[in-house]
Amino acid sequence: MIKNIIFDFDGVISESVNIKTIAFAEMYKDYGDEVVKQVIAHHLSHGGVSRYEKFKIYHEQFLGIEVSEKGILELAKFFSDLILNKVIKAPYVKGAYEFITKYYDKYEMFIASATPDDEIKKIVKKKNLSKYFKEIFGSPQKKNSIVKEIISTNKFISKDILYIGDAIEDYNAAINNNNNFFARIYPENKEIFNNIDCRKIHDLRNLN
Repeated sequence: MIKNIIFDFDGVISESVNIKTIAFAEMYKDYGDEVVKQVIAHHLSHGGVSRYEKFKIYHEQFLGIEVSEKGILELAKFFSDLILNKVIKAPYVKGAYEFITKYYDKYEMFIASATPDDEIKKIVKKKNLSKYFKEIFGSPQKKNSIVKEIISTNKFISKDILYIGDAIEDYNAAINNNNNFFARIYPENKEIFNNIDCRKIHDLRNLN
């Protein structure tokens, strides 16, 4: 029996994946179309990976430019300025708000996001969702360690947990921790999950 639910945020609760894709393209447009294509392809195939890790890859591997820790923080701040208000205003994945507000007192619910911890907490608060979740986690902590912490701190049974995500990072975190997993599928991640054996849903309208 499912007793606890862990949600990713972008692409699972909020239709905000494309907002971040556009922001990454905007940040690298001055380096040419080929770099932008590489950035977008990597971003879409590595959902669940923090922007800090992505900026390091994009600068050092795609551009051949060394970037310091300070430089990565500056890039992340600029990225946050580009997307924050748009993510707050983004529509919900169909059925997400209805399910969360209806069942939050039946299941203990958590958010595990690759968005920086302070930022995801701010977004969830601005969307008036904080009260529905027992805890909200963001980067730099990785998804796998977030799930381990949730299980350990709350003394949960792994098989009582349903993890709903839209990225391989989510899938791996669920499988590594023996959780049930549903993949929320949309055009940009459909191919990624083609050969993965898991339950696939297109939105959350029938989750109950």
